[in-house]
Amino acid sequence: MTIHKKKCIVFFIGQIGIGGTEKQMTLLLKYFNHNKYEYHIMVFNQSPFGDLKNEIEKTRAIVHFIPGEFQSIPARIWYLYKWLKENAPATIHSWTVHDNAYAGILGKVLGVKNIIGSLRGSINGTGYSRMPHYLKWASLNLANNIVVNSKVLKNELLNMGIPKKRVTIIPNSVEVVKTQMTHNNLDKPIICTIGNLRQNKNQLFFIRVMKKVIDVLPNVEGWIIGQPVNDEPEMKEKLENEINLLKLTGQVKLLGFQLDTKGLLKKSSIFVLPSISEGQPNTILEAMSLGIPVVASNVGGIPELISHQRNGLLFDPKDVDGFVHGILTLLRDENVKTKFMKNSFKAVQNKRNIRQMAQSYHILYNGVII
Repeated sequence: MTIHKKKCIVFFIGQIGIGGTEKQMTLLLKYFNHNKYEYHIMVFNQSPFGDLKNEIEKTRAIVHFIPGEFQSIPARIWYLYKWLKENAPATIHSWTVHDNAYAGILGKVLGVKNIIGSLRGSINGTGYSRMPHYLKWASLNLANNIVVNSKVLKNELLNMGIPKKRVTIIPNSVEVVKTQMTHNNLDKPIICTIGNLRQNKNQLFFIRVMKKVIDVLPNVEGWIIGQPVNDEPEMKEKLENEINLLKLTGQVKLLGFQLDTKGLLKKSSIFVLPSISEGQPNTILEAMSLGIPVVASNVGGIPELISHQRNGLLFDPKDVDGFVHGILTLLRDENVKTKFMKNSFKAVQNKRNIRQMAQSYHILYNGVII
């Protein structure tokens, strides 16, 4: 009897906290073919506030953390080189633009035929600008293919001179519940936003919006779900100071790292995402899949998910009054809210099939550009 060895596929990712990229990767692993492929997740940094390691390992993928003594760029390259040489992967897939360079350099040196990079948020909203010049070049030019999740991100790469044949759009997907939820939080409506605590997520703006909403409807509560990040550790204190300054203690809450974000979404009346730039946010898809109305910024790939006045509301990320008006409209007008909920739920059911997304990646892993 012939035993066929599984192909080794290695993922590079910065960390495995509860960011959209980490959650999307974890979800996909549930639907990937683990009989044909063996998946190894190489994590560059620990997440100090909790991570998805247990959830990833439930999918049969194997999680590896780069040891703490290998934190400089040369040390990481040496550690990864030895590991990759021993395990001989058929594919290296970097899930974050920062780690594309490692995948590209090491993949080329070791002769890996299938090197896949990613851009999952606007190039202007990532840490790309802080990377050394040679790593910037390597992060976008050494992979055979760069996966993006929206047309906007594809255009960003084309405008930077990346050939069209090297850019593949695979939109984010989500698991959809079989029946649409109903939301009746009339006594204590909860307005929720989710995202790591970053300037780009515009959470200071969210607090200022909530101040105006609460001035009109004092029974409303705001939740900010997300963890501090290593490159912007000051954001948590800034948000706390703003809450205190606007006398919103107890009404706008920093909930920190939460593993069950979907469970918290289910308790929410409205989901708000006021980001300055975005790719195609997984959090919006999760809200849509639960039938929760969305008020968001009209930036990046968000308009590919939300059609203004059809299944949600879009405003400029500086338009405080627009966001306030949108939230108050949804809290006061049950007909508008119900319309958005039904249209959002229908959209993710019809167009965001997680199995189709998994199949798109499997085609990519077999070396076919789609």
